Amino acid sequence: MIKKAFTLAEVLLVIAIIGTVAALTIPNLMDNYSEDYTVTQLRKLKNEFDTAQQKAILKYGDDSKNNATYLMEFLDVTANGSDIKFPLSTYNGTSYDKYELKDGTIVSIYKNTNKIIRIALDGIKGNTIGKHIFQFNLSDGKINPLGFNADKNADNSLNLTTNLYGTNWAISIGNLDYLKCKSSLNWVNKTSCD
Repeated sequence: MIKKAFTLAEVLLVIAIIGTVAALTIPNLMDNYSEDYTVTQLRKLKNEFDTAQQKAILKYGDDSKNNATYLMEFLDVTANGSDIKFPLSTYNGTSYDKYELKDGTIVSIYKNTNKIIRIALDGIKGNTIGKHIFQFNLSDGKINPLGFNADKNADNSLNLTTNLYGTNWAISIGNLDYLKCKSSLNWVNKTSCD
């Protein structure tokens, strides 16, 4: 009686095919996971800012409505001061108050207005605007992602002066596709590159 079995060549061929498929799909899966994580962190931070703003208004009244530094008292700050480095040197220096949150996010508040809040979600590790670095603006007690009311053209297509304006898109739509196919996106019926 002859037993049938796979030859070594057949086993190696199957392993090679599986390896090729894995090599092609794993990077895409990792990119998707990274993007989803960024959007989740950005939305979480927006909620934390909103809660901190409400607490600041309750404690300090109108003084806190147009001064983002009041927020920091109500966030989980682990460090502040000039020793903290923002990943883009443009946002370092004496014009910015810098804070590090417990999750590693770096917050930089522009001192001249105290209304511009730039954040580095990955701390010092990432320096790509619209992927690691985002911006919020404080206006009359509301914290809005940059691009709010300014990132739609008349035909509802995406209007980004810089990728910082993608902050509103990332929070509202839930992806960073403006980094891949900005010119083809539309707020109404084309919200992803796929």
